[in-house]
Amino acid sequence: MNKNQEKRIFRDRIDAGCKLAAHPELQKIKNLTSNEKNSYLVISLPRGGTVVGDELAKELGITHDLVFPRKISCPGQREFAIGAVSELGDVIWNDYAKQENLIDLPNVQESKDKQIQEAKRRKEIYRGKRKPLESLSEKTVILVDDGLATGATMKSAINTCKHLNAKSIIVAVPCGSVDRVKDISTFVDNIICLTTPYGYHAVGQCYKSFDQTTDKEVIEIMAKYQDSTSEDDLQSGFEILEILLTQTPNLQSLVISNGCNTDIIDAFRW
Repeated sequence: MNKNQEKRIFRDRIDAGCKLAAHPELQKIKNLTSNEKNSYLVISLPRGGTVVGDELAKELGITHDLVFPRKISCPGQREFAIGAVSELGDVIWNDYAKQENLIDLPNVQESKDKQIQEAKRRKEIYRGKRKPLESLSEKTVILVDDGLATGATMKSAINTCKHLNAKSIIVAVPCGSVDRVKDISTFVDNIICLTTPYGYHAVGQCYKSFDQTTDKEVIEIMAKYQDSTSEDDLQSGFEILEILLTQTPNLQSLVISNGCNTDIIDAFRW
């Protein structure tokens, strides 16, 4: 059995990110100069992939951004993807969807439309006031998720990066099947997958802890990678604060430190 096909279990997504960062191909980036590192960018697939991507970006000393592909589920089989859609509205369908004539079914089209809206919602709240990701020209993108299942969302993410003219694309994931890794490798410059266990059927089987990542966690992670904040940007920060507060119902006190000499408190909104 190929060593990579031995079943490897990660403690959680943080552990998976750390182990990904230790891969020899990625460690080469860590040793580059600051200027050279500027040509590299981690782009993760939220939500779970963002936890993995955060550890990778921190370890390599490079920045981190997001793309927002969403799975289109097979009717009656929520976990089985028959396609994926990006925040740009681009849709890809797999062979099963085409062979079974599922694409034009009303409930499939309804699901597609809902996922486009969800992608746009996530983009708005996760990226905050960060400058729009309009071009990846001259960038080597490291696309990160917590694992490969059907590969539909990863293919959608790859298409988004190509649409933005990425110089090259490396897919980095902790786990996936042999067939899926081979499939994805045909669309990118390189793929790094730490384990392709025999009998692989779901990402969660390679983790001891695989709790669902929340909006709040992603927002907190991505706040570390925001562009320099101006006073005007603070006005929109309230929307993100509201989301965080709604997801923290037991919060008893909150301290806001304001170092920008501007009034960020709107009594009517509070």
